[in-house]
Amino acid sequence: MTVTLEDVALITGLPIDGRPLCMSTNSNGWREKMIALIRMAPTEAEADVDEGEENKKER
Repeated sequence: MTVTLEDVALITGLPIDGRPLCMSTNSNGWREKMIALIRMAPTEAEADVDEGEENKKER
């Protein structure tokens, strides 16, 4: 059995339509803000990989 986003929406009552909740990671303290909001954030290594991929896209 696979849990879908729709399943989670039905269980939690959270809407899944509309704009996603996100914030800029180009600011100081973004990782702490994510932890305060959703109690998790990418590790340093994951963030470094994501930034590397973003730099490739900009080129």
